[in-house]
Amino acid sequence: MNKKILNYIDWHLNNSASEHMGQLVYIIAKLSLISTPAAWIVKLPREARDKLFLSHADASSYIDLNGRPDDYIAPLYTTVNVDVASSGIKRN
Repeated sequence: MNKKILNYIDWHLNNSASEHMGQLVYIIAKLSLISTPAAWIVKLPREARDKLFLSHADASSYIDLNGRPDDYIAPLYTTVNVDVASSGIKRN
């Protein structure tokens, strides 16, 4: 299933008709499939500080115990090397 999803994402990334913001969404989607988050952050929109956790389970527990409706969990990734453009670009 992941292979089919990755092929779908790659098709959209290599399609020159895709909008730039749409390609950004596909880049993030590809990252989420090919790499594991290094940490998780609980975003607290009403506060200046966010909470950092090393596992999704810890972040979920925090949300369950202390969360409000507008809080959410987001993954944090380390730097990864991803090919998002085809190498067949021709220059005149």
